[in-house]
Amino acid sequence: MQKIKSATSYAKFKRNKTRVVIFEWDYYIVKECATAFERLGCEVRKITVNKKDAFLKELLVTLCEFQPDFIFTVNHEGFDCEGKITGLLTELKIPYAIWYVDSPRYILEGYDKENVSPYANVFVWDSLYVSELQESGFKKVKYLPLGTDPEIFKPMENIPGKYVTDISFVGDSMIDSVDKWKKKVSNINEWEKLSDETLKLLYNKSGIFPGKALKQISENLKIELPIDKGKLTELESYIALKATFNKRQEVLENILPCGLRIYGDAGWHKLFKNVTLLPTVNYYTQLPLVYNGSGINVNITSFQMPEGCNQRVFDVPAAGGFLITDERKTLTDLFIPKEEVITFKDKEELKELVNFYLQHSTERKKIAKKARQRVLQEHTYVHRASSMIDTMREWNKE
Repeated sequence: MQKIKSATSYAKFKRNKTRVVIFEWDYYIVKECATAFERLGCEVRKITVNKKDAFLKELLVTLCEFQPDFIFTVNHEGFDCEGKITGLLTELKIPYAIWYVDSPRYILEGYDKENVSPYANVFVWDSLYVSELQESGFKKVKYLPLGTDPEIFKPMENIPGKYVTDISFVGDSMIDSVDKWKKKVSNINEWEKLSDETLKLLYNKSGIFPGKALKQISENLKIELPIDKGKLTELESYIALKATFNKRQEVLENILPCGLRIYGDAGWHKLFKNVTLLPTVNYYTQLPLVYNGSGINVNITSFQMPEGCNQRVFDVPAAGGFLITDERKTLTDLFIPKEEVITFKDKEELKELVNFYLQHSTERKKIAKKARQRVLQEHTYVHRASSMIDTMREWNKE
């Protein structure tokens, strides 16, 4: 171990080119981030995440030979619940960046306090999670919204007819997911009233965690929540999924008569009798075609993101498409409302907006053009990677 310590005792963030080790796994944003670091001129090494001893061995060899300035991972992937990898990096004084693009509340469930480290640099795609992670012991936490890769999502010509439509929504029906999580929740029938009231609160009050909404309703109804943290997380996860499922169903059903086309799973046929449904599309090869070919792209954000913006908010305008999305608190920090982005409060307003913009293509194109300019100027993965490096450099001054 002494030889490894000696080999990793180099100064960080002192070279002309930043060196980054990426924990690589099968998740869409990882590849884009690696490309972004490379476009910035960084030297990049990738280590495929697995649970075998080969991963640890390759990590140690890479740290000693490549001598990175920091390690980058998405959603804490590559780290173990017991904190062994965290302990190793802390002992070797290797900074690492974690970008949460899904709820850290669920990802960190079961992780011991040993995963908290002064060398952990945490970035979250929803600003509401910053204080929560700081309360959990992480000292270096920053809001970092999602972005896009304009080499993947860009304006295209000669779009195949199956991707051309007036209005589209791309997404899963969530029927199977809701059912799966419902079965996971212990004694679900006992929580029926609690979950129903929590769903109502989530639906009518923006900017609140499902977990906090659950706690508030339980106190109002004088119902004790599960003591076991794992069971409580299962209940919270189910409620977040159910709330998103309900919102999607209600909002989309109201604009079906407008000519809505859905790209997704067969579960949509169970929800809507007269839906125009096409198969699920590939994120890299087909989704850009959908965004290009749709006169209006509709976005509905998951309830695991109380304030933040999902991927579609950046991908659609990057592709030159026109987007109507539900209101988000942080959206106004990213785009100019009504000039670069159009938002809706409820299903009635969405229907009004859809009907208006279907008849006003010139306005659609003007807004889409401005939105794309904004994305290219401020919201690509290169922008996010650059911000991350600058923050890491400041946080890890030696």
